[in-house]
Amino acid sequence: MDNAFRVVTWNVHGAKADPDRGVWKYLLELDPDVAFLQEVGGIPQHVRARFVCHEQRAMTNSSPQRFSTALLVKGPMGQVVPLPAPADWVARELKHFAGNLVARELLPDNGPALKAVCVGSPAANLGLVECLRHKQGALTPTFRNTSNGGIVHQMDHLFVTEVLAQRLTACDTGSRDRVFGSHPRLSDHLPIVADFRPPAGTAV
Repeated sequence: MDNAFRVVTWNVHGAKADPDRGVWKYLLELDPDVAFLQEVGGIPQHVRARFVCHEQRAMTNSSPQRFSTALLVKGPMGQVVPLPAPADWVARELKHFAGNLVARELLPDNGPALKAVCVGSPAANLGLVECLRHKQGALTPTFRNTSNGGIVHQMDHLFVTEVLAQRLTACDTGSRDRVFGSHPRLSDHLPIVADFRPPAGTAV
């Protein structure tokens, strides 16, 4: 769709800042305005030249993991969005798993201002619209099992507000052949690619 505002979310399975990695080539071909990336080993300079990037080291029980959670946007990035905790135990979990939830204001050049949260761990449905299921009408497999090669589970999601969901024009996974068929494979997860109509009055 011409002038669509595109969002991609992808668990890149530890992809490092190697400019020759197929992950980064494919991401740039998908050409998102906003990208949510999980399990990031590092982001190469030629990708940083296309986006404003924010990375945060993922944590487990307050210990750093070997990868980060990242937000990428073509446009300015605003302030950190606070994640209020309604109970003490929630606050403790947010601290223990800091870096798995990265929240920032995003101001993409080709889309609406967003308060975005990239979640590198399971999250509950908070009354938002899950884009892939909304467009495909059913759960869509996004993960390839490392033990038997089966592709049966949807482990990746893109949630948006009802307002933004009304502008959703398309949502699907990236190419199985491209991601799983490459040698070495790009990831054990497929990207989710969603296109939205730009807001009225936005210069595109």
